Amino acid sequence: MKRRLVLIAVAALLASTPTFTASAAVKAGGTCTKLNSTTTVSGFKYTCIKSGKKLVWSKGVKVSGSSSSLANLPANCTIFNSAWRSISEQGYENIDGQILVSSSVINSSISNVATDIKIYIEWFDNIGLSFKKTIEIPRLYPAQSINFGDNESYSLRSKDYPGIPKSINIRSTCKSTPLNTKELVNGKFPVLTGEAPADVKVTTFGEEVSKRVGTSFVVKNIFTKNVTISEEVNPDSKNKTHLYGVFKDKFGNILAGFNEYLRGDFKIIEPGESARVDMNLLEFLNTDDTVIDKISTFEYTIVVD
Repeated sequence: MKRRLVLIAVAALLASTPTFTASAAVKAGGTCTKLNSTTTVSGFKYTCIKSGKKLVWSKGVKVSGSSSSLANLPANCTIFNSAWRSISEQGYENIDGQILVSSSVINSSISNVATDIKIYIEWFDNIGLSFKKTIEIPRLYPAQSINFGDNESYSLRSKDYPGIPKSINIRSTCKSTPLNTKELVNGKFPVLTGEAPADVKVTTFGEEVSKRVGTSFVVKNIFTKNVTISEEVNPDSKNKTHLYGVFKDKFGNILAGFNEYLRGDFKIIEPGESARVDMNLLEFLNTDDTVIDKISTFEYTIVVD
């Protein structure tokens, strides 16, 4: 009985004891206990100082939060999701096959634009670096990512082509520049992306069998400058239209990547106008690899210099 009365008394005492939170106790001029100690409440930093004979909290000083740090993060070009595969071919100019590379690059900054992006694709054999190729991307807007890739022939017999690699490394460099609001279109980044059906056409020339991967899609020019489509693109031209993308099967798995100028019958698409684009993207000769036959869609991004 006595034990029960004691427990009831303790419970009543706890119920009647007021509770305090750190944020409620900490305010400018409020009492503190340890000189020079600090605490941060609601984005303000307070320091325990001596005022006369008392220890009190100083006037709060606003501190920069993590969001401010993120806002000032320089632009970057981080590579991820890289993969490659070899496709064997037979009987064509000493070529034994093609290497298909796919990858992605992202700019994690939320305020700065990545410019002058260079992607380096490096092949390595048993000795070391055997082949190197550079892909250029004019810009990546804040938080934008681009899927891309490449294909290159290899040979086991001819020195005119690199040998089949043992491994492939993909790395990148870029510059960082603040976003110019003049680049925005209706308040949004001018990023043109889409997905189009990809088909595999088989053509026979005597004993040779060619497989071509093509696509067709409609481009609407959302940019403030012309979009140029041409079979012959001058590398020195200041108005180049870049096409980057990946090939997927019907389940969404990435099978290969692509990068090139947007090409086809010569067209100049003015801002706000649209045009159809027909392109042959990949070609393989005398291959038994079934990966090519699984290609279903082409997912793309268009960037204008």
